[in-house]
Amino acid sequence: TPPTNRLDIRANATGSFSRAHPLADELPAEPVRQGDHVGYLAVESVLSAITAPTDGKAAEQLVEDGKTVGYGQAGVGLVA
Repeated sequence: TPPTNRLDIRANATGSFSRAHPLADELPAEPVRQGDHVGYLAVESVLSAITAPTDGKAAEQLVEDGKTVGYGQAGVGLVA
């Protein structure tokens, strides 16, 4: 059961999900500020950032890297 204060950050398109940028060596920081990148979607040859809508802690990855997500599907859980 997800925490009651968890906000699911949803995909803004359909594509292949990745928590880290493909050229980065490490995952994004867990404490995030509004507008920070918390994941990425590869849509054909375009990489699109998924951003945090508010400050919090990116506490839970809800989709495995490389899996296809649909528009509006939760990819990362943010705890405020």
